[in-house]
Amino acid sequence: MPAQRLQLYKVQVRPHMEYCSHLWAGAPQCQLLPLDRIQRRAARIVDDRVLSERLDSLALRRDVASLCIFFRIYHGECSEELFGLIPAAKFHERTSRQNSGYHPHHLDDWRSTTV
Repeated sequence: MPAQRLQLYKVQVRPHMEYCSHLWAGAPQCQLLPLDRIQRRAARIVDDRVLSERLDSLALRRDVASLCIFFRIYHGECSEELFGLIPAAKFHERTSRQNSGYHPHHLDDWRSTTV
């Protein structure tokens, strides 16, 4: 019975909490806490420690979703509209000592005045 409860949570509840999770990854912690509480409550309802420990945290799943989207954008495997929104990365000429340490796929971080 606990396995069926866990399966029900994974199929019916978690997809709603993971919808556009790559966008949620940048949200403040106070907005993410209610989602984490729902997952903890579901783990209590499952009532099987072994099964609920195998449940990946929502933070991990958000990070994986963000990396998947980044990979698609970087390799141009996304829609043209999305690809056009992201500015091209600066190419570093590998002539100076400072730039010679960069990985071939190095990306500069974007400078921002806000966090």
